[in-house]
Amino acid sequence: MEIASLIVAIIAALISVASAYAAWRATRPKPKLSGSITMGWRQGVNMNIPGEPSGDAVGLHVILTNASSHPVHPMHFCLEVRSGDQWRTGKRMQNYQAQLPELRFSNYAASISYDHLIDWPPRPVDHGAPLMGFIYNLVPGLTAGETIDEYRVTVTDVFGGTTQFSKTQADVDVWNHSDAAHTTLELITQAGIPIRVV
Repeated sequence: MEIASLIVAIIAALISVASAYAAWRATRPKPKLSGSITMGWRQGVNMNIPGEPSGDAVGLHVILTNASSHPVHPMHFCLEVRSGDQWRTGKRMQNYQAQLPELRFSNYAASISYDHLIDWPPRPVDHGAPLMGFIYNLVPGLTAGETIDEYRVTVTDVFGGTTQFSKTQADVDVWNHSDAAHTTLELITQAGIPIRVV
């Protein structure tokens, strides 16, 4: 009789613990990360990386925001570009420690360094403090003759949660020519990137 009572008590305790855990998971604060792409560009890069096909370097200016009161800690950024029906995955330039080429626009040239890239090292996204910066990837197999139709970024946080956002090249072009949007020069200047007139 005492063994039966002990088993019932253990089962009741396990049910109680499981219920409490389920309630905590349902009510815990969840990160609410969202992102947007404001600017995109591409630049041919000849990096002579053993085992990698040649390709173009693709850069994006992105803005991440967090609607939760708890910080979100991104750990991985995956940049993909679509050309026609084919998606190609980029590879972080930091992996190769290559010299980043200058970004040229209008009559300016900007010298982006690894300090201006937000995909490594990881940094948190706090509530009310957008994280703005650049992602710069080598996209193997993307040739100069191919047009980019769409950009897609997938951000994975430390808990394995993912946030995906994308923008077509046509929408990027509209944003860049919008009176309400920051100009490319303003974005570059705000990021603290050295600019020279060419």
